[in-house]
Amino acid sequence: MANQKLDTLGDLSRHGLLVLFRCPGCGRESRFEPRDMILTIGLSRTIRDIRGACSWCGRRGVRAEINPHSLKPDRPRTATPDGRGKS
Repeated sequence: MANQKLDTLGDLSRHGLLVLFRCPGCGRESRFEPRDMILTIGLSRTIRDIRGACSWCGRRGVRAEINPHSLKPDRPRTATPDGRGKS
């Protein structure tokens, strides 16, 4: 199987992966559905450009990461951004 491009929120959403924020200050981890983030910051936003604030310690600039362990057989994939259904 060829390597899949996973750069944008849309890519993660199509492949059923979650976005992970891991605070370097306190170690708290939070996971988000890409489709929820797409509604506020857009489909083509790249993961490396997304920053957040830690809800536990308040640290700003927490970087988003791809959560490689979030794709599980029992976790359904979301519809593609163009609405054609599962990819």
